[in-house]
Amino acid sequence: MLLSMSAAVALAVNSRQLSNQVASQSLDSDHGNVYVLGKGESLPKWYVASECEYMAAGWPCDFRFLRIDAPKDHEAVRCLQDTGPSDFGVWLEEGVETLNFMVNCQKRMRRVYRIFMISTLTKDLAEKGYNVQFKDITDRPLLCASQACDIEIIGSWLAFAMTQILYTWFLPSDPMLIINSSVPGYVTLPPRIGFPAAAHTDDLTPWTKQRLFIVYGHDKQRALIAEERLPGRLLPKLPGLLQPASGTALLLIGQWRFETGPAASLRRHVVEPLDAEVFGVISRFGNISSLAAQSALASALGRPLAFFFWCRDPPANVLRTELEASGTLQFHRAFGGWLLGPLNELKGGSSLIAMRKLDKALDIVENHEIKRRYRYAWLVYARLDMTWMVQHPPLCWLDASVVWGFTVGGDWYAAVPRALASAYFRRYKLLQKGLAPGVLLQGPSQFPYTALAVQGVGVGTFEAIASLEGCKWQCFTHWQGAWKGRWRSTFQGQRVSWLGAQFRRGKLQWVRGLGQHLLWAPIHFGQWEGPALIPAMMLSGRNDSFGPAVLVQLYPMCEYPEARCQSIQFIEA
Repeated sequence: MLLSMSAAVALAVNSRQLSNQVASQSLDSDHGNVYVLGKGESLPKWYVASECEYMAAGWPCDFRFLRIDAPKDHEAVRCLQDTGPSDFGVWLEEGVETLNFMVNCQKRMRRVYRIFMISTLTKDLAEKGYNVQFKDITDRPLLCASQACDIEIIGSWLAFAMTQILYTWFLPSDPMLIINSSVPGYVTLPPRIGFPAAAHTDDLTPWTKQRLFIVYGHDKQRALIAEERLPGRLLPKLPGLLQPASGTALLLIGQWRFETGPAASLRRHVVEPLDAEVFGVISRFGNISSLAAQSALASALGRPLAFFFWCRDPPANVLRTELEASGTLQFHRAFGGWLLGPLNELKGGSSLIAMRKLDKALDIVENHEIKRRYRYAWLVYARLDMTWMVQHPPLCWLDASVVWGFTVGGDWYAAVPRALASAYFRRYKLLQKGLAPGVLLQGPSQFPYTALAVQGVGVGTFEAIASLEGCKWQCFTHWQGAWKGRWRSTFQGQRVSWLGAQFRRGKLQWVRGLGQHLLWAPIHFGQWEGPALIPAMMLSGRNDSFGPAVLVQLYPMCEYPEARCQSIQFIEA
């Protein structure tokens, strides 16, 4: 059941709300037996008498002090006062709803935090300590916190409020209540109810040690607090060169999975219709040299390559070194780790290597543009192991304010306006900097779209007109029988083949409109609204684009038993 924060609070008994006003009550104290925080001073690592009553034995308590006073402009005071019911993102469906919550929080100039509720901890033999893994997490609510909040303040107070909302539907007021001190300019902080787990145990991994709290209330809970650092909205402006942008660059990126059939379809349906200059960023796969690969590709595509880069895929230890400093590996493992192949627990996929090549390809294009003194208007990305069944739509039909992909999602094709290229091709940089959004079971097919969403870049889609060839190697979908037939996915292959036959016979034409784009995910669907190219069936039967037509609603997207079957429905412009 999905409820908004306000609805949940309305259902709670007495409709209690978090107080964000300093109460008028004051205490007869001139700071005697009170620990006084200075402006900007961190919370003490030990606990005062009013806090120790919440804790089990063994925590560091100092009964000389009854409570903690702080200046009214202290970060903890400002954080608690500036947090209200709408800032708690509870019961949001992972996907579009969580992304919208993050983006809206970002627009308010606030910070997004995940509060992972932990059932247990798992011994990490590689890091020699207890760590949080995907299977250990029961809930992942979001908090939109003010700039004054940090992990320590959230763990000390707001994590308890989140547990109350999750498990009782109450938003507590008393534990958050700030009252005036008898000393002007000071207030008395409420007792902390959450405590750093590191104060009670030393055998945690460094990342977990900084973020794990023990929260006491109606029950003892473990909460791990991690900030969802986001990249900010992209400003689609590029420094100009000597001449206006023009032309199209086709970027072929991936491993050397070359066959003459797919290459011929690429030439016929993409290279020639778009008159594209071709770049290759390819890693060796099989017994072939760089010169032989470049020659074979240029011959198959019928034109010399603008640039060909023959690279070596980095080993796992290089990837780990590049990513571990930002905490990306630990953070995204808490969402399932699907992005992190080959560094994920599933020991499958190579998504990190693919994203690293995308980043390199944009570097190469930028250097080439400087040499030729003008930028490309569009960058089209594809892989070598794709068979194209329909001619690529003219780029002048595509809205240049969004990134275009297939309705089925995926990370193996995109048509990208040059001004938006960094939002699409620099995803590896987001991971390196710890700025990639975390979404439950987010894999490489969903990450392009979530990364675009948090950068304020829209998505346009049209029906998939190409599909991946079956893999005769141990690929990520090998367990689904992808090596048995022509197509990586029989379902998608049949779909693309039908579209190709209808377009070739003149039965279908493209129509520009708006639509809801269903992007398949392992467990759920996400929906984005935006521009669309829609297949239209010509009623006249003539092989032309004039006369009455109806928009085509393809059969439901229902390939996997766990996926909810939904049809694609479009709205005419």
